[in-house]
Amino acid sequence: LLLFLPLSISLSLRIGHLQRYKEERNVILSCFPANQSAFDFVTLPACKSFNGVDNAATMRYLDRIDAFVGANCIEEAPTISRLTERWNSPF
Repeated sequence: LLLFLPLSISLSLRIGHLQRYKEERNVILSCFPANQSAFDFVTLPACKSFNGVDNAATMRYLDRIDAFVGANCIEEAPTISRLTERWNSPF
């Protein structure tokens, strides 16, 4: 006897936010509808002693992030953009 159950597939885009200033997260979240079920945001600090590069790698390999936003500092952005290019992830 086969039992078929309806499957609900939840598609969620995981976005990694590399935060320089505290206010950034609120600004980014305000750009999305109140029902954010299609988006999952993970925020980690950036732009201090290259912690953004380390946190981008952490997000990619541990949090399985699909796309990256942030790291708006000149020291880290070029390195993170090169990494995300290798990972085939938007930055």
